[in-house]
Amino acid sequence: MANTICLSTDMQTFYLIPNPGTRKKLSLRESGVNVSLSGNDVNATAASGPTTGTQDTYSMKNGQWTVFYDSTAAALEFIGVIDMDGAYHKTYSLSSSSINIRVAGNDIIVTV
Repeated sequence: MANTICLSTDMQTFYLIPNPGTRKKLSLRESGVNVSLSGNDVNATAASGPTTGTQDTYSMKNGQWTVFYDSTAAALEFIGVIDMDGAYHKTYSLSSSSINIRVAGNDIIVTV
């Protein structure tokens, strides 16, 4: 069975829940978390420094966001609800690179 990932309800903490294993709690502040594939499963580690690449920014001010791992597509699924705008969904493939997720102010920044 695949590992599970999710964000805390305050969107400040990333959880990796291995199956079987002990839950990892990682802060999204500062450099954030790098999410990647390890074999055929998702893995997450604390980022050690700034990342470069294409960035998507998601406001936490009027929205609620979470992530999950889609093992059939080897992808991180980013979903949320924004006040008055409805639901939002974006897929990030993990098959070719890792993804960095971090919080800066009232925003979640995803770097590919």
